[in-house]
Amino acid sequence: ARDPEWGRNCQILRCLKTQQIETCGDCSQISECDRWQSLSAECERQGIDLKENLRQMNLLGIDEWVKKQGERWRCQQCGRPVAASFENPHCGFCGSFQL
Repeated sequence: ARDPEWGRNCQILRCLKTQQIETCGDCSQISECDRWQSLSAECERQGIDLKENLRQMNLLGIDEWVKKQGERWRCQQCGRPVAASFENPHCGFCGSFQL
């Protein structure tokens, strides 16, 4: 189970809860949303396509999408979670190249 304090200061999670929706993709105002545009642009700079993520969530369902993301963001060498980016494309545990 998720820690109840997780994301407590996140404006996007607050918005989802207020609107009683599961993802930004469920929102009819997504194209006008400054928070979404800002987050999407920042993720795009890191090589993450949020629009594609939303399409995959709708296609697979959130639980299956989360499972696949867990597999995607694990080091292929040591199996630990990675937070590789274009600025630092190496596993923080074993140092292997990730991108």
